[in-house]
Amino acid sequence: MSTQAHSLTETTTELERLIANGHSLATTNQAAKFLEIKPQTLHKWACYEKGALKPVRIGGALRWRLSDIAALIAGRA
Repeated sequence: MSTQAHSLTETTTELERLIANGHSLATTNQAAKFLEIKPQTLHKWACYEKGALKPVRIGGALRWRLSDIAALIAGRA
């Protein structure tokens, strides 16, 4: 198995575990890790309201739907 495929499998497993345990949102750093992008990219998506995902704003904090992240990753595979 290639390194990239192994990483994708680990990411998918971690997302499935979080969703199964009742979690629905990820922090920006968690989402960036799952998507293998920089947190700054997610901040730009939120700021310019353009990007593959839309954030959930809670107070001043950004959160990202795990279901959206999983769908984006599934679309890449």
